[in-house]
Amino acid sequence: MAKILIIDDEKDIRDGLGAALELNGYKVFYADNGKKGFETAVEIKPDLILCDILMPVKDGYWVLENLNSHNEMFSVPFIFISAKADRDDLRKGMNLGADDYITKPFKVADLLKAVETRLNKRAAIQSIIKPNINHNSKHDNEKFILLNTGKFIEPIQIETIECILAENVHSQIFLNDKKFITIRKSLNDWQILLPENTFIRVHRGAIVNLNFVNYIEKWFNQTLKIKMRNYEKPITISRNYASLLREKLII
Repeated sequence: MAKILIIDDEKDIRDGLGAALELNGYKVFYADNGKKGFETAVEIKPDLILCDILMPVKDGYWVLENLNSHNEMFSVPFIFISAKADRDDLRKGMNLGADDYITKPFKVADLLKAVETRLNKRAAIQSIIKPNINHNSKHDNEKFILLNTGKFIEPIQIETIECILAENVHSQIFLNDKKFITIRKSLNDWQILLPENTFIRVHRGAIVNLNFVNYIEKWFNQTLKIKMRNYEKPITISRNYASLLREKLII
């Protein structure tokens, strides 16, 4: 039974949505503000999170940003449900790594479909794609993934991916030959797919291949800057992700 966490300060929304989810066979947990939501997520490790944006104590953006920096939580599908519906809100949510954004008021049937789709997608990635990437195999560099660019299905060798950057609801895959491909896939999905011994998330909007790191330098406000071999612009390493990087490299 999949576990779903609802984080929303409106009791009517929590109760109504929770009842619909339970009728469809999900085990539902609740939190009425962002801080409680984050703590509950870390404790129960849900299979999917539905989260409002405007809430007391801590908002939904804070929840997602902090979950992204948590080793066991950054791959959990995260759907914003909010009355905030302008373009900037959508862009901010997707740049943080949200998997979907549903505006209030919504049809329960539409939200249930979104939940089912995300859970099925995560299960498919975990059960089919990830087992085919053997992190301990000397043949890792020979592994390919198939990318649907909208026009073509293009095979890409994993070792040629230098970095992946979030771009609204899409991600941009930069290759070591300076080419890039844009597809509709969240960074959370990429973290499930890619071998964790060479790829690491350094920012809510960036994943890098450690084999292409030229150098890392200290930056202001306790952040770091990382310069890749072929990608021209330096990539910021946020404070939340710096500790994860230190486990991979000596800084």
